[in-house]
Amino acid sequence: MNKQKRITDFAIKKPKPSTPDLTSNEANEAYWKELASEREKALNETIEENDDLKELLETINDDVSGLEKENETLKEENSIMLEKANRLDSLTETLNVLINE
Repeated sequence: MNKQKRITDFAIKKPKPSTPDLTSNEANEAYWKELASEREKALNETIEENDDLKELLETINDDVSGLEKENETLKEENSIMLEKANRLDSLTETLNVLINE
C-alpha cells in the first residue's frame, strides 16, 4: 500500500468526534481510544511494510553481490580467452608465412 493511500485511508477512517466531544472541556475517552487504536493499526501496518521492504532489500543486495562476483569471474575468463585468441592469431600468422614460403 503506498504512502498516499495510507494517509487517505487514515483520514477517511479517522473517528469523528461527536458534537458534545467538540464542545466539552474534556474529550470523550472512547474517541481517544478509537483514535489511538486506528493509529496503532496504521503504525503496525507501516512496521510490517518496512520489514517486508528490509527483506526485499537484503535479497536484492545478495543478488547484486552474487552478480558482482560472477562479473569478476567472467572478466577473468574473458582476459584468458583474449590471451588465447592473440596466441592463435600469432600462430596463424606464423603458419601462413611458413605455408607461403
